[in-house]
Amino acid sequence: MPCQLTETQLLAVLTEDQLAEARSQAAGACDPVAEAIGFATARVDTYTYGFDAPAAMLTGYARALAAWEIAARLGTPTETLTNARDTAMKELEGIRDGKFPGLVGSASAPSLGTIYAGGGKAAIPLSI
Repeated sequence: MPCQLTETQLLAVLTEDQLAEARSQAAGACDPVAEAIGFATARVDTYTYGFDAPAAMLTGYARALAAWEIAARLGTPTETLTNARDTAMKELEGIRDGKFPGLVGSASAPSLGTIYAGGGKAAIPLSI
């Protein structure tokens, strides 16, 4: 199941003023809030690929990553946001490495080692 994170869910850890400020500082047509959400959910999906993880868990990881990214753009990442981001990444790496025995791997998903880009010639990097 793909990870989902909405702006409303992000407001559990950031304020509307912070999101508005991030958008006002953006140079160009890119929405930095949407970009942070997209990047965070893609990262969570990459690390949890092939595992059936609870949606709430995935959303929490994405929220921690996106909130830190937005706060970092504003120059205001708090210790709480930094710790949440670090914990999320540690747990995502644990899922990827199979260290969460309660999560069942999807039998239909190929292993990460068999996923290739460019006609099977170049492996997709697993860490960003």
